[in-house]
Amino acid sequence: MNKSNKVNKILVLCTSFQTILLGIVFIIQILRIYFNNNQVFTKEICTQYILEILPVLILWILLIIGSFIYFNISDIKYKNISKISNVTKQKNLERICPEINDKTLKYELICIERSKKIAKCILIIILIISSYMSISYLLNTKHFDPSGDLFKQATLLSLHLMPWVIITFAAFIGYAVFEEYKSKKACKFLLEIIKTNGKVSYTVTESKKKLLIKNIIQLGILCIAVVLIIFGINNGGANDTLQKAINICTECIGLG
Repeated sequence: MNKSNKVNKILVLCTSFQTILLGIVFIIQILRIYFNNNQVFTKEICTQYILEILPVLILWILLIIGSFIYFNISDIKYKNISKISNVTKQKNLERICPEINDKTLKYELICIERSKKIAKCILIIILIISSYMSISYLLNTKHFDPSGDLFKQATLLSLHLMPWVIITFAAFIGYAVFEEYKSKKACKFLLEIIKTNGKVSYTVTESKKKLLIKNIIQLGILCIAVVLIIFGINNGGANDTLQKAINICTECIGLG
Protein backbone atom coordinates (compact mmCIF):
# COMPACT_ATOMS: atom_id res chain seq x y z
CA MET A 1 0.00 0.00 0.00
CA ASN A 2 1.46 3.36 -1.02
CA LYS A 3 1.49 6.50 1.06
CA SER A 4 -1.48 8.10 -0.73
CA ASN A 5 -3.75 5.12 -0.07
CA LYS A 6 -2.75 5.08 3.61
CA VAL A 7 -3.64 8.77 3.96
CA ASN A 8 -6.95 8.15 2.17
CA LYS A 9 -7.92 5.34 4.55
CA ILE A 10 -6.92 7.38 7.60
CA LEU A 11 -9.00 10.36 6.42
CA VAL A 12 -12.02 8.15 5.71
CA LEU A 13 -11.78 6.43 9.11
CA CYS A 14 -11.31 9.71 11.00
CA THR A 15 -14.20 11.39 9.18
CA SER A 16 -16.49 8.39 9.75
CA PHE A 17 -15.59 8.21 13.46
CA GLN A 18 -16.09 11.97 13.88
CA THR A 19 -19.47 11.80 12.12
CA ILE A 20 -20.67 9.02 14.43
CA LEU A 21 -19.34 10.90 17.48
CA LEU A 22 -21.09 14.10 16.38
CA GLY A 23 -24.37 12.22 15.96
CA ILE A 24 -24.06 10.70 19.44
CA VAL A 25 -23.32 14.02 21.17
CA PHE A 26 -26.21 15.67 19.31
CA ILE A 27 -28.60 12.99 20.57
CA ILE A 28 -27.22 13.39 24.11
CA GLN A 29 -27.73 17.17 24.00
CA ILE A 30 -31.30 16.77 22.72
CA LEU A 31 -32.13 14.34 25.55
CA ARG A 32 -30.50 16.68 28.08
CA ILE A 33 -32.68 19.57 26.92
CA TYR A 34 -35.80 17.40 26.97
CA PHE A 35 -35.32 15.93 30.44
CA ASN A 36 -33.55 18.85 32.16
CA ASN A 37 -35.98 20.86 34.31
CA ASN A 38 -38.81 20.67 31.76
CA GLN A 39 -37.00 22.91 29.29
CA VAL A 40 -38.42 23.55 25.82
CA PHE A 41 -36.47 23.75 22.58
CA THR A 42 -36.11 27.52 22.33
CA LYS A 43 -33.42 29.12 20.18
CA GLU A 44 -31.53 30.35 23.24
CA ILE A 45 -31.43 26.94 24.93
CA CYS A 46 -30.51 25.14 21.70
CA THR A 47 -27.69 27.64 21.09
CA GLN A 48 -26.40 27.12 24.62
CA TYR A 49 -26.26 23.33 24.24
CA ILE A 50 -24.75 23.49 20.74
CA LEU A 51 -21.95 25.73 22.03
CA GLU A 52 -21.04 22.97 24.50
CA ILE A 53 -20.27 20.59 21.62
CA LEU A 54 -18.77 23.27 19.36
CA PRO A 55 -15.21 21.76 19.36
CA VAL A 56 -16.57 18.42 18.08
CA LEU A 57 -18.61 20.22 15.41
CA ILE A 58 -15.66 22.38 14.27
CA LEU A 59 -13.34 19.35 14.09
CA TRP A 60 -15.92 17.50 11.96
CA ILE A 61 -16.25 20.46 9.56
CA LEU A 62 -12.45 20.76 9.26
CA LEU A 63 -12.14 17.03 8.52
CA ILE A 64 -14.80 17.26 5.80
CA ILE A 65 -13.13 20.28 4.18
CA GLY A 66 -9.64 18.78 4.50
CA SER A 67 -10.73 15.45 3.00
CA PHE A 68 -12.48 17.18 0.11
CA ILE A 69 -9.41 19.28 -0.71
CA TYR A 70 -7.00 16.33 -0.40
CA PHE A 71 -9.06 14.00 -2.61
CA ASN A 72 -9.24 16.68 -5.32
CA ILE A 73 -5.56 17.68 -5.40
CA SER A 74 -3.78 14.38 -4.70
CA ASP A 75 -2.68 11.90 -7.35
CA ILE A 76 -3.89 8.47 -6.26
CA LYS A 77 -2.32 5.25 -7.58
CA TYR A 78 -4.61 2.27 -7.86
CA LYS A 79 -3.50 -1.36 -7.99
CA ASN A 80 -6.81 -2.60 -9.41
CA ILE A 81 -8.03 -0.34 -12.22
CA SER A 82 -11.44 -2.05 -12.37
CA LYS A 83 -12.27 -0.74 -8.88
CA ILE A 84 -11.87 2.91 -9.90
CA SER A 85 -15.15 4.77 -10.36
CA ASN A 86 -15.97 6.21 -13.77
CA VAL A 87 -15.97 9.70 -12.25
CA THR A 88 -12.33 9.24 -11.15
CA LYS A 89 -11.40 7.73 -14.51
CA GLN A 90 -12.89 10.73 -16.28
CA LYS A 91 -10.88 13.18 -14.15
CA ASN A 92 -7.66 11.25 -14.80
CA LEU A 93 -8.32 11.07 -18.55
CA GLU A 94 -9.07 14.79 -18.72
CA ARG A 95 -5.60 15.51 -17.29
CA ILE A 96 -3.82 13.73 -20.14
CA CYS A 97 -6.33 14.41 -22.91
CA PRO A 98 -4.95 16.51 -25.80
CA GLU A 99 -6.81 19.40 -27.37
CA ILE A 100 -10.11 18.36 -28.95
CA ASN A 101 -10.31 19.38 -32.60
CA ASP A 102 -13.66 17.80 -33.41
CA LYS A 103 -16.40 20.34 -32.63
CA THR A 104 -19.19 17.77 -32.54
CA LEU A 105 -17.36 15.57 -30.05
CA LYS A 106 -16.48 18.60 -27.94
CA TYR A 107 -20.18 19.52 -27.89
CA GLU A 108 -21.05 15.98 -26.78
CA LEU A 109 -18.69 16.28 -23.80
CA ILE A 110 -20.13 19.69 -22.94
CA CYS A 111 -23.65 18.20 -22.99
CA ILE A 112 -22.55 15.43 -20.63
CA GLU A 113 -21.10 17.93 -18.15
CA ARG A 114 -24.19 20.12 -18.46
CA SER A 115 -26.51 17.21 -17.66
CA LYS A 116 -24.38 16.36 -14.61
CA LYS A 117 -24.63 19.98 -13.43
CA ILE A 118 -28.43 19.91 -13.85
CA ALA A 119 -28.58 16.68 -11.83
CA LYS A 120 -26.45 18.30 -9.13
CA CYS A 121 -28.80 21.31 -9.04
CA ILE A 122 -31.77 18.98 -8.59
CA LEU A 123 -29.93 17.23 -5.73
CA ILE A 124 -29.19 20.58 -4.05
CA ILE A 125 -32.84 21.65 -4.38
CA ILE A 126 -33.99 18.38 -2.78
CA LEU A 127 -31.47 18.86 0.06
CA ILE A 128 -32.66 22.43 0.66
CA ILE A 129 -36.32 21.38 0.74
CA SER A 130 -35.60 18.39 3.02
CA SER A 131 -33.53 20.56 5.38
CA TYR A 132 -36.20 23.27 5.46
CA MET A 133 -39.03 20.83 6.20
CA SER A 134 -37.01 19.05 8.92
CA ILE A 135 -35.61 22.17 10.61
CA SER A 136 -38.96 23.99 10.54
CA TYR A 137 -40.53 21.04 12.38
CA LEU A 138 -37.72 20.86 14.95
CA LEU A 139 -37.81 24.61 15.63
CA ASN A 140 -41.56 24.59 16.25
CA THR A 141 -41.86 24.36 20.04
CA LYS A 142 -45.51 23.25 19.77
CA HIS A 143 -44.29 19.81 18.71
CA PHE A 144 -42.32 19.29 21.96
CA ASP A 145 -44.00 19.36 25.36
CA PRO A 146 -41.89 18.13 28.33
CA SER A 147 -45.06 17.27 30.25
CA GLY A 148 -46.60 15.38 27.31
CA ASP A 149 -46.31 11.83 26.04
CA LEU A 150 -42.68 11.27 24.99
CA PHE A 151 -43.49 8.18 22.89
CA LYS A 152 -46.22 9.99 20.95
CA GLN A 153 -43.98 12.99 20.28
CA ALA A 154 -41.10 10.75 19.19
CA THR A 155 -43.46 8.83 16.86
CA LEU A 156 -44.74 12.05 15.27
CA LEU A 157 -41.16 13.29 14.91
CA SER A 158 -40.14 10.06 13.18
CA LEU A 159 -43.17 10.11 10.87
CA HIS A 160 -42.32 13.66 9.81
CA LEU A 161 -38.55 13.35 9.46
CA MET A 162 -38.09 9.81 8.10
CA PRO A 163 -39.72 10.47 4.69
CA TRP A 164 -37.37 13.41 4.13
CA VAL A 165 -34.38 11.34 5.23
CA ILE A 166 -35.38 8.58 2.78
CA ILE A 167 -35.91 11.11 -0.03
CA THR A 168 -32.47 12.62 0.66
CA PHE A 169 -30.71 9.24 0.60
CA ALA A 170 -32.59 8.26 -2.57
CA ALA A 171 -31.56 11.54 -4.20
CA PHE A 172 -27.89 10.96 -3.30
CA ILE A 173 -27.99 7.40 -4.65
CA GLY A 174 -29.78 8.50 -7.82
CA TYR A 175 -27.29 11.28 -8.42
CA ALA A 176 -24.32 8.94 -7.87
CA VAL A 177 -25.71 6.39 -10.34
CA PHE A 178 -26.50 9.08 -12.92
CA GLU A 179 -23.04 10.66 -12.54
CA GLU A 180 -21.35 7.27 -12.99
CA TYR A 181 -23.39 6.59 -16.13
CA LYS A 182 -22.53 9.97 -17.68
CA SER A 183 -18.86 9.68 -16.71
CA LYS A 184 -18.69 6.23 -18.32
CA LYS A 185 -20.01 7.75 -21.53
CA ALA A 186 -17.49 10.61 -21.31
CA CYS A 187 -14.61 8.15 -20.73
CA LYS A 188 -15.35 6.44 -24.06
CA PHE A 189 -15.08 9.77 -25.88
CA LEU A 190 -11.90 10.78 -24.03
CA LEU A 191 -10.22 7.43 -24.72
CA GLU A 192 -11.04 7.81 -28.41
CA ILE A 193 -9.49 11.29 -28.42
CA ILE A 194 -6.33 10.10 -26.64
CA LYS A 195 -5.89 7.12 -29.00
CA THR A 196 -6.11 9.37 -32.07
CA ASN A 197 -4.09 12.19 -30.48
CA GLY A 198 -7.02 14.59 -30.46
CA LYS A 199 -7.79 14.22 -34.17
CA VAL A 200 -11.05 12.32 -34.48
CA SER A 201 -13.92 12.14 -36.89
CA TYR A 202 -17.04 11.44 -34.88
CA THR A 203 -20.59 11.51 -36.21
CA VAL A 204 -23.58 11.75 -33.90
CA THR A 205 -27.07 10.56 -34.75
CA GLU A 206 -28.63 13.75 -33.40
CA SER A 207 -27.86 17.18 -34.72
CA LYS A 208 -26.67 20.01 -32.49
CA LYS A 209 -30.04 21.69 -32.93
CA LYS A 210 -31.87 18.65 -31.53
CA LEU A 211 -29.44 18.40 -28.61
CA LEU A 212 -29.93 22.09 -27.84
CA ILE A 213 -33.73 21.71 -27.93
CA LYS A 214 -33.47 18.68 -25.63
CA ASN A 215 -31.36 20.64 -23.10
CA ILE A 216 -33.79 23.57 -23.19
CA ILE A 217 -36.74 21.21 -22.55
CA GLN A 218 -34.89 19.55 -19.65
CA LEU A 219 -34.08 22.93 -18.11
CA GLY A 220 -37.70 24.04 -18.54
CA ILE A 221 -39.01 20.91 -16.83
CA LEU A 222 -36.55 21.47 -13.96
CA CYS A 223 -37.74 25.07 -13.48
CA ILE A 224 -41.41 24.02 -13.55
CA ALA A 225 -40.70 21.23 -11.03
CA VAL A 226 -38.97 23.64 -8.63
CA VAL A 227 -41.83 26.14 -8.86
CA LEU A 228 -44.42 23.39 -8.24
CA ILE A 229 -42.47 22.01 -5.25
CA ILE A 230 -42.14 25.45 -3.62
CA PHE A 231 -45.78 26.25 -4.40
CA GLY A 232 -46.85 22.92 -2.92
CA ILE A 233 -44.87 23.46 0.31
CA ASN A 234 -46.29 26.95 0.82
CA ASN A 235 -49.86 25.79 0.17
CA GLY A 236 -50.11 22.77 2.43
CA GLY A 237 -48.92 19.98 0.19
CA ALA A 238 -49.68 18.33 -3.14
CA ASN A 239 -53.34 17.50 -2.39
CA ASP A 240 -54.22 21.09 -1.44
CA THR A 241 -52.36 22.44 -4.47
CA LEU A 242 -54.21 20.03 -6.79
CA GLN A 243 -57.55 20.95 -5.22
CA LYS A 244 -56.85 24.66 -5.72
CA ALA A 245 -55.84 24.03 -9.33
CA ILE A 246 -59.10 22.11 -9.93
CA ASN A 247 -61.13 24.94 -8.38
CA ILE A 248 -59.38 27.54 -10.53
CA CYS A 249 -59.96 25.49 -13.70
CA THR A 250 -63.62 24.96 -12.77
CA GLU A 251 -64.12 28.70 -12.24
CA CYS A 252 -62.41 29.48 -15.56
CA ILE A 253 -64.67 27.00 -17.38
CA GLY A 254 -67.72 28.51 -15.67
CA LEU A 255 -66.70 32.04 -16.65
CA GLY A 256 -66.05 30.89 -20.23
